[in-house]
Amino acid sequence: MQIGALEVGESSPMMNALFSKREPKTGPMGALGWHVDISNPATGDDFLLHTKELVLPGGQIRPYSVWLSGQYPKVLDGLMKTLSIDMRISDPAWVAMKLSKLTSFGELRGDFLAQVPGESKQQSYPSTVAYVAVVLLARMKALGLINGETTLKKAVPVAVEVDPPVFKAAGRQCPSCMSMSLHKRDGCDICENCGHTGSCG
Repeated sequence: MQIGALEVGESSPMMNALFSKREPKTGPMGALGWHVDISNPATGDDFLLHTKELVLPGGQIRPYSVWLSGQYPKVLDGLMKTLSIDMRISDPAWVAMKLSKLTSFGELRGDFLAQVPGESKQQSYPSTVAYVAVVLLARMKALGLINGETTLKKAVPVAVEVDPPVFKAAGRQCPSCMSMSLHKRDGCDICENCGHTGSCG
């Protein structure tokens, strides 16, 4: 049994690979997060996709949970829960592999045009699920967790037992990378995600 769900107190490869067995809870200062609106006119799906993110001890920002809110088939809640567990695997290649496979997931009469993440052009996607996967892969690329389309970076080993994750309060939206990572540092607005420097003073 890879997951180890049936063995009480037993270790398993899957459980040992998690950097956090349960979803880390935020403190009163909140946590980093990223949000994107997704709309599929063909199916009527219209929702906001949220990721909760944390800063690992080495300074790497990692999404560790994904949620939807709005109008969508509730069966997607199960998929998001599974992806949230996959996101907590120490090696980001694991969830990137899962997401890569979902990019070709089709739905009968569910294909639609949507903006390509990071570009001004639109492209046809086979389903809402496929587009969610594309968007999440683009987020991983923006965070430096993967290269190119789906080429995975060599994973940096992360200890299974780590100190409690460091949470940072969400900042303002960065005009360059659109993440909520713009913070005031030494009198200047600096994006902790892409390094953009805004107004000072």
